[in-house]
Amino acid sequence: MRQLIVAALCGMLTAGAGAQDDYTPPTGKLLKMVVVSRHGVRSPLETNSALATWTNGRAWPEWPTDRPGLLTDRGAELAALMGGYYRVLAAQAGLMPAGGCPATRSVFIRADVDERTVATAHAIARGFARDCRIDVRRAAPSPDPLFHPTKAHVCAIDAKKAERAILARLPDGFAGLDRKHGAAIATTQDLLQCCLPEVCGGPHVNACCRESACAKTGVPGNACKLADIPTGLTGGKGGSRMCGAIGIGSTASEIFLLQYAQGMREQDVAWGALNGPNLEKLQSALTLHNTQFDLMERTPYIAARQGSMLLRAVLSALQGSAASGQLNGPMPPDDAAFVAFVGHDTNLANLGAMIEAEWSATPQVPDQTAPASALVFELRLQANGTRDVYVYYQAQSLAQMRERIALTAARPPVRKSLRLTRCSRGEPGAPCELAKFSAAIKRSLVTDCLK
Repeated sequence: MRQLIVAALCGMLTAGAGAQDDYTPPTGKLLKMVVVSRHGVRSPLETNSALATWTNGRAWPEWPTDRPGLLTDRGAELAALMGGYYRVLAAQAGLMPAGGCPATRSVFIRADVDERTVATAHAIARGFARDCRIDVRRAAPSPDPLFHPTKAHVCAIDAKKAERAILARLPDGFAGLDRKHGAAIATTQDLLQCCLPEVCGGPHVNACCRESACAKTGVPGNACKLADIPTGLTGGKGGSRMCGAIGIGSTASEIFLLQYAQGMREQDVAWGALNGPNLEKLQSALTLHNTQFDLMERTPYIAARQGSMLLRAVLSALQGSAASGQLNGPMPPDDAAFVAFVGHDTNLANLGAMIEAEWSATPQVPDQTAPASALVFELRLQANGTRDVYVYYQAQSLAQMRERIALTAARPPVRKSLRLTRCSRGEPGAPCELAKFSAAIKRSLVTDCLK
């Protein structure tokens, strides 16, 4: 069995090297690097007892944290590897020295207020400059308006408008979406062995799908399969969320990814169902997670309202100017060379949609917003004097996470150059002149979501 796992990992490493063909190295002198990172590997947000309703009572493996949603030690270690790689990039480009402590004002790291984001930011700082003091900044209020403007009541999302915007992207409705992803739902069903009666015909279906006219399963009081639970939307104090087959599958598949990245025993990762050649099932299952995020976080109406505060901060950091606003919280000094905002997968998805940049899942990185992955914005000075912006997505591969592989110039994470359709007509990796980038970004911001 061990040989199968090693063979699978080696195969992914080889493929991961090939995936670098999606990355075009930027040209020009690097002036600034602005990173928007997701937090690292965490324990599930749900308790094991709640998750057991999806598995007919079958027990989930325990996590080494004392409550849900916390960064694990492995997550911190992997985030530190990413921090070290950012230092490699900065040194390689002459942005700062390869060793020693960077100048105090040259590095700025800001985290959302959650434990997992703050701990990830500290890990990135350790990796970037071990044994050096780099303060991790955070805002006083919770939730932080920079990362969660709608939760912080900076602006609101109209549930009906959001639902209409989502449905406008689904010509065949949620029923058609379930049919389209029938294979992924079936794969996830095999992994979960779903579900207990209380999920199948009781409050879950009635409450979750009532607002989207989801049909009942017709089997109340009996066990059912994931495919028997129609996908839909539900509202609540936290806003709309996706429920049913794809909603459950989204959460479950990400937990399987987290188990794998955490380095859990082979028999504990999806109860041993993802060993060796079966690892490809993870990519199939994560299709549901990527689909849910595409609809719930990248639908333009939702993305713009949730992402405007953070995207303005990114633009201001690139320009070397302070973002105007009362609720920004601590922001980088004008001369900061490396800036990192550490938040969540939702932030990556929101910003990706707002700049109209897309990147696809691959066998090496099947989650489009993987743990400790990031959108990287580089400002570079060209020989003719123009200042260009380059943007790429960067993430550790499954193998790099599982094996805790150090990241170097010769062995980088998976990178994908992005095409900025709002201001560049070139191929992915083509630059966007800073003034055009600024104008495009400003047009995408929702003014009533900026405070």
